[in-house]
Order: sequence, then C-alpha cells, then structure tokens
Amino acid sequence: MNTKFMKSKKYVIVALFVLAALLSVWLSDKVAINYNISDYLDESTETKISLNIIEDEFGKTGDVQVMIENIDTESAKDVVDTIKKIPNVLTVNFDEYDTNYYKDGDALFVVLVDGDEYSDTANAVVEDIRTALDDSFEGKINYGGSVVEKRTMREAIQNEIVFILAIAVCLVIAIMLIMAKSWIEPIILLIASGVAILINMGTNAIFGEISYITNAVAAILQLALSIDYSIVLLHGYRKAKENDVSSEKAMTSAIKDVIKPVSASALTTIAGLLALLFMTMRIGFDIGIVLMKGIIISALTSMTLLPALLLIFEKLMDKTAKRELVLKGKKLCSFAVKGSKAVVPIALALIIACGVLQFGNAYSFTDSKGSNTAIEDVFGSNNSVVVVYPNSNGSFDKESELADKLLTFKTADGKTVLKNYTAYSNTVRELYDIDMAARKLDISKSDVEMLFAMYHLYNGKVDVKFTTLDFVEYADYLTENDVDVQEFSDEEMEKTLRTLLMIDELMDGEHTAEEFHTLATTGVMEGTELDLFAVKQMYGLYLYGTLTDSTVNFETMLDYMIASGANENVADMFDEKTVADLTLLSGGIKQFKAQMEMPLTKEQFQGYMYQKYNAVIDAATATQIYGGYYLALGQQPQETIPFLNLMSFLVSQNQITDPVAVATINEYSTLYATVRTNYPYEQFLPILTQVATALSGEAPTIATSSEAVQQIYIIYFYEQNAFANAELDGRSFVEFVNEAYKTNSIVASQLEGDGKDLLEDMLLADEFLSDTAAYDYKEITEKISALQKEIKSLSTNATISSDKISGVYIKYATANDIIPDTPIMACDLLDFVSEHMNENELLVKKMTEDKREKVDSAKADMADAEELFLGNTYSRMIFSVDLPSESEESTRFVEHLTASVKEVFGNDAHVAGEMVSTYDLQKTFDTDNTLISIFTIISIFLIVMLVFRSLSLPVILVAVIQGAIWISMSTSLLTGPMFFMSYIITNCILMGATIDYGILMSTNYVQYRQTLDKKEALARSVEIAIPTVFTSGLILTICGFVVGIISSQTSISTVGFLLGKGTLVSVLMITLVLPSVLYLLDGFILKLSMKKKQ
Repeated sequence: MNTKFMKSKKYVIVALFVLAALLSVWLSDKVAINYNISDYLDESTETKISLNIIEDEFGKTGDVQVMIENIDTESAKDVVDTIKKIPNVLTVNFDEYDTNYYKDGDALFVVLVDGDEYSDTANAVVEDIRTALDDSFEGKINYGGSVVEKRTMREAIQNEIVFILAIAVCLVIAIMLIMAKSWIEPIILLIASGVAILINMGTNAIFGEISYITNAVAAILQLALSIDYSIVLLHGYRKAKENDVSSEKAMTSAIKDVIKPVSASALTTIAGLLALLFMTMRIGFDIGIVLMKGIIISALTSMTLLPALLLIFEKLMDKTAKRELVLKGKKLCSFAVKGSKAVVPIALALIIACGVLQFGNAYSFTDSKGSNTAIEDVFGSNNSVVVVYPNSNGSFDKESELADKLLTFKTADGKTVLKNYTAYSNTVRELYDIDMAARKLDISKSDVEMLFAMYHLYNGKVDVKFTTLDFVEYADYLTENDVDVQEFSDEEMEKTLRTLLMIDELMDGEHTAEEFHTLATTGVMEGTELDLFAVKQMYGLYLYGTLTDSTVNFETMLDYMIASGANENVADMFDEKTVADLTLLSGGIKQFKAQMEMPLTKEQFQGYMYQKYNAVIDAATATQIYGGYYLALGQQPQETIPFLNLMSFLVSQNQITDPVAVATINEYSTLYATVRTNYPYEQFLPILTQVATALSGEAPTIATSSEAVQQIYIIYFYEQNAFANAELDGRSFVEFVNEAYKTNSIVASQLEGDGKDLLEDMLLADEFLSDTAAYDYKEITEKISALQKEIKSLSTNATISSDKISGVYIKYATANDIIPDTPIMACDLLDFVSEHMNENELLVKKMTEDKREKVDSAKADMADAEELFLGNTYSRMIFSVDLPSESEESTRFVEHLTASVKEVFGNDAHVAGEMVSTYDLQKTFDTDNTLISIFTIISIFLIVMLVFRSLSLPVILVAVIQGAIWISMSTSLLTGPMFFMSYIITNCILMGATIDYGILMSTNYVQYRQTLDKKEALARSVEIAIPTVFTSGLILTICGFVVGIISSQTSISTVGFLLGKGTLVSVLMITLVLPSVLYLLDGFILKLSMKKKQ
C-alpha cells in the first residue's frame, strides 16, 4: 500500500468498511445460535446415534417440571387437566400415590412437550403454563426441567453478553488510556477492532449457525487477541513519524515494518486455534473456525481500516495529546541479569511440578451451574435418560426386564437411583389392577370392579355358569335388591323374570282349579284370557278318570243335559233343535215309564188281555195270577201290579206264549231297564239313540258330540262335589291339557286364543326352566332368545337382552369374588370401555358425561403415548434417575445402563440423555486434549521456526508458554473442576496468543545481539516489549476475568477464568522468566538462529 494510495483512498477504505459493518449487522441476525451442545457430538457416539434415531422416529421432545407447594390432590388433578389442554403438551406425569410426584402436600408435575428444550415450541409451552398457573399459585410454584434450565441459561447468556462486552470495553479503554499518547487513541483503536468484530459476526452467516459458547466468547476474545495488532501498528507509525516524514509515508513505512510481526502473531494465534478443528467433538471446529476467521479479519482491519482512521484523525489526535506511561523495564532487566542462574532452575522446577500436578485436574462436562434446587430439595434429581430399541415381537415385555436390571444399581450408600420410567409397556400396555384403574381413570372402585368383571366375562375369563332356573331366580332377586341392577333393568325384564318364576310355581306346585286360574291370570300374568270354567272343566277332564263311578242314570243325565242347555258355558255345545229333540225324547220316556209302571187292578188286567190279545181271563184266574205274582215276590198280595211287571210275569209263567206278544213284552222290559240304568258319558249317546229309536221307531239326529256329553258329565260331577278341592300337579295338568287339545274338540274350543298359547308357552318355559345343565351368559342369552322366538303369550314375552344377562353374571362374579386377579392392559381396558360405553346397556347409564370425557381423555393420552413411545422401527423408554448429570455415580450408572440395554435389547439399542452425553464427552476428552496439545505445540513451533528462522527460539518460547499454561491450570486443583471445553479452548488460545509476547521480546533480543552485548540487547528488547506485553496482556487478562465473573454458565465462565489466569501467568513468565532464559542461554540461542541480512 503506497503513499499516494494512502493519501487518496483513505476515505474510500473507511466507507467500504462502514458498508461492510452495516451489512454484517444485518447478516448477524440471520445467524442461529445453537444452545444444544449434544448437537456437536461425534456421529459415532452413543448419544448422537440415539438422538438421530429419536429425531427420525419420534421428533424432538423436552421436559418441564412444575412443583406446586401445599396443594391437595384434587387441585393437583385439576392442574394436570389444565396443563394437558395446553397446545404441544404430549404427556403430564403425576401420581398422587407415588412419592416421586406427591410428597408432604407438594406436587411435582413432569410435562413432556413437543420440541426439544431449545425450541420455540417448548418455550411457548412454558409461557402457557405460567399464564395458566402463576396467578392461582402465586408464591407456591417452582419451575424446572430441561426446557426451563436451558431457557434460563439462554436468557442469562443473552443478557450477560452485552454486559460483559460493555464492562470489557470500558476496562480496555481505561488500560489503553494509561499507555496512550492521545485521549482519543483508544477510541480509534476500538473502532477498528469493533468493525472487525462486526464483520466476523456477520460473516458467520456462511455457517448458518454457531454454538452459544462461540457466540458468547468470540467477540470479546477477538478483541483481546487482536488489539495488539492495532497497538503494534500504532507504535510503528509513531516510530516512522520520528524520521520527520509525511504522515502517509510514515504509515506506509509502518505497515511494511509491522506486517511481518502482525502476520506472525496472527499465524501463531491461528495455529493455536487450528487444533480445535480436529476435535472429535465438532464444537471445537465451531469455536476454532469463527475465532480464526476473526483473527484474520482483525489482522486485515489493522492493516487497512486502522491506517485510514489514524490518518483521518491525526490532527485530532495531536490536539488531544497527553503524557503516556513509559515502562522502561530496567528493573526487570537487572533482575534477569543478576538472577538468571536462580530464576531459570526455579522456573523449570515449578513448570515440571505444575506439569505433573495439572494431570490431577478434575473436569466438568455439563454446561450448567445447576437445576432448580427447590424442586431437587423436595423430590431429588429428575435426570431423564432415553433408551431406543428396535421393534420386535416380545420387545415390550423386555421393558420391565430392563427396568428391573436398573433397579439393581445402587449408589455407594446403598440407594437405588431409578425413580420411575415411562414406556409403551407401562402406558399403552400398562397393567391395571382394580385399584390402579380406579386411580388412573378417576372413577369409583365399584364401577371399576364392574368393568373388570365385564371385560373378563366378555373375554371368556370368568367361569360363572347358571342353570336356567338359578339364573332367573338370581336375576329376579337382583332386580328387587340391587341398586346397580335396578339401573339397567326395566319393567319388561322384571315382568319376564317374574312371569317365568310364576310359571315355575304353577308347574312345580299342586293347585286347585281356582288356584291355578288365579296364578295364571293375576299379578305379572294379569291380562291372560283363561276362563275359570274352562280350567275347571279341564281339571274335571283330568280327574274324570280317577272317579270310582263315573256313570249317571240315563234319564237323570238326559234331564240334566236338557237343563244345561240354558247354561251359557255349554250352550254352544247344543243347538236349539237338539235341546227340543232331547226334551221330546225325555217326554216320551216319561210317558213310556208311566205306562210301564201303571198299576193294573184285576179287572183292568182282564180288560187289557181281552182287548190286546182277545183272551178271556176269568176272575178266579186273575186272582190266581195276582196271587202267584206276589207269592213269587214273597209279598202279601195286593190289589194292583205295575203293567210291565205283570206282563213280564205272565211271559215267565208261559201264560203268554204268542211270539209277537212275548217279543213286544221283552222289548218293553229292555227299554224300561235301559232308561233306568247308569251309564258313563261315552255310552250316553248310543243309549240315547237306542231309546229314541225304540220309542219313535226311527233313529234320531242328535247334533252333539261325545266330548260335549263328557263336559256335561263333568259339570254334573262338580255339582255332586265329586271334584271338591281337588289339587293337581301343575306340570301334569298342563301336559294333559295340551295333549287333550289335540284330540278333544271341546277342549280345543275352550282354549282358543291366549289360553292355548299360555299353556303351550308354559310347557316351553317349563322345559327351559327344568334344564339342569349350567350355561355361561352367552349360552343363556341364546336359550332365552330361542325361547323368545317360540313363545306366543304376551304374558311370558321373554325379552332380556344379552347386556342385561351379562349384568347378572357380572354381579354374581363381583359378589362372590370370582373376578380373575389378572390385571388388564390399559389400552385393552380403554378400548373395551370406549367400544361399549355408547351401546352396552350396562354402561350407557353408568357412563355420565364426566366419565365419558375421562375415558375420551384417557384414550387421547393413550394415543399420544403410543405416538410418543412407538415408532415405525424403534420404540423408546424414558427413565427418571435420581442422579446429577455428572458424578462418579452417574458414570457408573451410564456404564451399567448401556451394558443392560445391550444385554436386553441387543447391540442395535442405544441410550441418550444429558448424563449419557456427559459420559460420551468424558470418553473423547483425553484423546482430544492430547491431540490438541501436541498439534498446537508442533504447529506453533514450526511457525516460529519458519518465520524467524530459528531452532532455539521455538523451543524456548513453547517451553515458557506451555509452562505458564501448566502453572495456571494447576491452580484449578484449588478452585475445583473446570469445564472440559474451557480447558481445551484456553489451552489453544494461550499457546497461540501469549506466545506473541515472547516472540516480540526474543526476536528483538536476537536482532539487537547482532550489534550489542547481551546485557544491552536484553535491556533494549525488554524496553520495547514491555508496553505491548503490559497493554495486550492486561487487556486479555481483564477480559478473561470479566467473562468469568459475570457469566453464570460454567461453559463460558470457566473460559474467562482460565484465560484470565493463564494470561496473567504468561505475562509474568514473559517478563520475569524469559529475560533470564535469553540471558542465560545467549550462546545457544545465537548459534541456532540465522542472522538477519543487513
């Protein structure tokens, strides 16, 4: 860059950089900040493999912990419902019976949300939860979990970055003012550095995103690491101005003089950072590439923008000139000369000792200073660990096996660390016993018992069987005495049961006709059209065969039959003509009998014989006949003899021998005897015909039947009290009547309509009730259904649904404690309830709107759980562990966990979680640390050797700076564990940056030794180096401590503290030890360093 260009283009240069800065400000908003350190793990680590599977199969999730103090269980359940309604909430874990969730009135709700802990979605859920709960539980609510912790971390970092930069800039200005010759000199230098920082931040857009650690430390480290480039240029410019040349020419000269040391300084810093690019953990690449880019930009800015600014503001700088603090370094030089033989051995011993001690340093691998202690104090740690394993048959059964193995892990004090776990097996496939189901579904235990009995019954696992009669009796008992059954029973069911029981009573008992009729037509059977007369007649029909004498006198029955014609119950058996004919016949019989019984005196006898037979009987003969008649009877003679008796005596005495006369008299005798004889009903009509024929000379037409005659006989016998209070076995009677119906027309006519149907149905019902086989509810349902199809009488319309029948079985099972104790999987139970609650008669009334909502909610939770734990090819389990993310116990647990997972699920199963990622980081740290340390030393050694063409200087400088690093790092034995990345980053920065101080001093020493003795050369080199070392070193030290003190995040604060300590020790080593080494090893240095050509 020549003088003419500097003079004419300085404003163009500034304008270009202003545009670049403005563009960078716009671009910097496009750079995403990644707070998830696990994203930078190597792809081969267990955590990274697991996270890739989780993201592909399930999507990312995070957890939020909400603890509410002094809350009752009912309110806690309301909180669960409230949180569940919030968008993007996947599950809410809370169990009032588990002390991991409810203890001493304090409740812990663990909320799983859609989106990882760094996502906007997860953070929106936190805000929604706060909005929903904070007002109601003000002063009683605490938040924790990964989402809240990472959000707190992110907010803290974002707030702290601005504060750190502001404090650092103020302190840098203060330091630079002490050493500056102008009051505005620090402002100009900071403007140049600020533009470089802005450009570096904007150009990060090429990466798309950077880590939060990079974002937090890049700007301040870039400022601290590169400010000395500007200081070197400023000092070179002032030195060139001493030769009384123009400002432009002096600037051109200064740039030429300092470009080599600035380049060398930038290269050594880059060399130190270059090692980060080869870390196994990719966050090293992220930090390294951004800082390396920043160093290059700062170096270019110091050689372009800063010269233009210095030229533009030269006059203002002159006007604001001030006295500068001049550090000669004479005492340091004197100390080095006089004490070199003591200082060097002491320093060497200290370096060796600290080098050994620093191997005992402890390292932290988590990036947070802690979780919510309020929650941890009550419920302990809730560290989540995720297991993913390939889907296969029986894999869900292995989940409990893995949990059992993890329960065997105990800490040194014997405490188990597995608090609980959620997985497909204990959510979707969780086994519910009755008590647990009541808790989970929030319904009464009695309702759950019914559901369990119903589920097991419907699935054939309840061995309850009834005979038909036992079922009817038990069901009837329940409808009268059990409130639950009364809920689902109805009037029709109750009527059917009681009708069947009434039929059983009818069929099994002995009853009079009146009793039978009453039972069959009243109560539940009221409305049945069964006539008492018909019942009595059928009773009589049944009893007729049991009579010892079932005959009736012919004439008596004839007259009774004629009289019965007026009886409406039998009127349809005889028409009017029949009654008239019978009446006429009865009159003829009476007339005939009167003739046959008419008493004849002797005179009348003589007249009749003469008249009838033309026979003359004299008085003596007549007297003799009458005397003989009575003599034959053994009686005293009387004046008269009945006509038929006298005629029959004459025939017997051969007094009448005429065949015709004898035949006529015999016919009279027979007819007379016939009408006076008793006959059973079946002979009545034939005798009737015979008598009528004899009397009238022709056969009559009688329009009645033998069955009708039998009915009249029965009525007659009832009137004669032959059947008084007779009791019949119901079953025998009904069977008899049904058989009679088939052959007896009168019975058939009497049972027309309901009567016939009733008796037939009674037989069907009796057959149903008499079955001694035992049936399950389905078989009983089939039998009742079959009965229903066959039955005709409305009184026994057997309408009992399968649901109601099953309800009776369920009540029996619960009452007799024969429900299987086999738990039911949650998904099966909910599917069962959901399938039946809108149709099953047992559940329709039980399932109130509130209960339906609970079931629907549980079903939705189950669907969410299935989506959460069951992927296309992998399933996952989430464990809650009472261990911190980092500890010796945590390391042992991760090893136990990993081994157990591989043993149970095979090598394709993997684990993830903060403690697992911490374990992965621990495993890669030693390798990365060794690689970076060796790489940094070798690369810086080579750069120093090549740039300054010396073999001795690289050895001395690397030894001094590495010694300084060991000394500073060994102090961490007193301060406690340091964040592993902070150690690596600081190691690289210290080696690459603070070695510049030594390079400045040692190269000047070698140069001055070409013309001066070693004492004077040392004095000159120390005098030149001290201002830069003091200014740059103090800036880097102050910036480091500012970061360490202000930042609340371990990963950032430890970078600051380590960098501050390391820079301070490096400055002390450069100013106190390096001069002594140069003086003591003067010959060694000169021999192995090439002389600069004059």
